[in-house]
Amino acid sequence: MEPTNPAAWLKEKIYGYWLSQALYCAASLNLADIIHQDGPQNFPDLAKKSNSHPRSLYRLLRLLASENVFKENSSGAFELTPLASLLRSDVPGSQYAMAIMSGSEHYLASSRMIDNVRTGKCAFELQHGKPIFEFLKDHPASARVFDNAMESIHGSETSQILQSYDFSQFNSLADIGGGNGSMLLSVLEKIPQLKAILFDLEHVIKATELVVNKQGVSNRCNLVAGDFFEAINVVAGAYILRHIIHDWDDEKSILILNNIRKVIPKGGRVLVVEAVLPEGNTPHPGKMFDWIMMAIPGGLERTFAEYQELFLKSGFQIQRVIATAGLNSILEAVPI
Repeated sequence: MEPTNPAAWLKEKIYGYWLSQALYCAASLNLADIIHQDGPQNFPDLAKKSNSHPRSLYRLLRLLASENVFKENSSGAFELTPLASLLRSDVPGSQYAMAIMSGSEHYLASSRMIDNVRTGKCAFELQHGKPIFEFLKDHPASARVFDNAMESIHGSETSQILQSYDFSQFNSLADIGGGNGSMLLSVLEKIPQLKAILFDLEHVIKATELVVNKQGVSNRCNLVAGDFFEAINVVAGAYILRHIIHDWDDEKSILILNNIRKVIPKGGRVLVVEAVLPEGNTPHPGKMFDWIMMAIPGGLERTFAEYQELFLKSGFQIQRVIATAGLNSILEAVPI
């Protein structure tokens, strides 16, 4: 649908990054946490507590209040709104980490998008000198923010996946690139008889081990360190890859799937959880995610036809596509 005022629509989109940076500043200064803890604050006091310049801070708050993020009350103090509350670092659905991640390393990478489009080289790597997952390995604080941001994006998806797919048909489930194990732990909680394997890089496994032990499921969840580009040396009735394939180009995605094909037992399943893009001009949030995937890890979102080709080249056939209540679908494939 065309906007009623095309010029105004374009101006709003063009200026969008300024608002994104304002949200990043508010998160970085922990303004929502301070106001939640100490109550409504006038800007000089808030400036002292956030170590910021008073007048500049007021101008930031005034802008955000005009967007219903914070509110200046009749006494001149700033208080939380429902939107501002989501910038707290300690609430369900928090967007704090997302604002930090998007406004820092990702924002800097976005300035290289023209080079990305011209050359095909990943904007993040052009800006920061190394691929994102190597960068995160070398920057533990950024890695923690990244994990929390991914949880804020994907946290609600776990229940949607569990509502859409019956994992009880399997005796064992391998989560490939399962990260902090949040999804796998939810599956284990729902299906007590299920055995699980979490496969990821060694430094990820070391951090995840603490989480698994805390949940008391170490007897049902085997943690295996490895690199899915080299080999996936685990055997399970099903292999799930949630937002793994979209991180990589076709060549690397086929390599991952080929490594599963080498070990998957007869009757096994591969479950790829991703957005499936509609063809043509149909609006879809995944098309923006595709732009971001090109910029940050160098991957891509795909249409059904592109997934079908990817699976066939890896020795799999898509058996069905199960829509979830959210953005994603579960592509279930079997070996051929």
